[in-house]
Amino acid sequence: MSGLNISKTKAIEILNQRLSDLNKYDIEDKVWCSRTSQDIKIIFNGMDGVTRSHEIEKLTYAITGTWKNTAKGYINSYIDFINDHYQTEIPIIQDNNSLILVQTKQHLTEQIQQNANLLTQLNQAKNQINQFNKLIDDYINTDKAKGKEIERLNESIWQIEGVNLKRLWQVFSNLKLKEQIAILTALGALIALAFLCGQHYTELLNQAKSTK
Repeated sequence: MSGLNISKTKAIEILNQRLSDLNKYDIEDKVWCSRTSQDIKIIFNGMDGVTRSHEIEKLTYAITGTWKNTAKGYINSYIDFINDHYQTEIPIIQDNNSLILVQTKQHLTEQIQQNANLLTQLNQAKNQINQFNKLIDDYINTDKAKGKEIERLNESIWQIEGVNLKRLWQVFSNLKLKEQIAILTALGALIALAFLCGQHYTELLNQAKSTK
């Protein structure tokens, strides 16, 4: 399919003007056909323009009184053809009068939509990476918390291990007399209880042996 030498809007504007001329009472068929034939060659590129201009030129041989209806049919068909086939194409004339068809609003809209979809995918990937990084940070923070807890327990153990007889005596010597007596009494009772338990255990053991 050949392209347009001018913009779609301008082409339809010219063709509508030729339709308007057909409504004039004093329009001459040869004058109208000549002007319209030239317009067609300007509007359509290549053989497409030549073929349509010949269609218009043949109207000069039509029966008087019928050529206007035929001419209107041709012009309306050209307008419909442009509307049907040039909605997504815009021509650009470059060096050596070559016609290059470029992307139009519809195609550009598709491009924009594709870019938007790609951007959405990139944002989703970014969110997934951020979530993964958060999991790593949480794991590191948890590990650090465990390390601090271990350090605290180690410090507590070292504090317990640091308790010796000297330190106990220092604490005991700083107590009041009544407190010292109470502690000594409690220790004595514990020792006596331990002695009695040991003695009772020995008696039970001896009885078991004598029974055998």
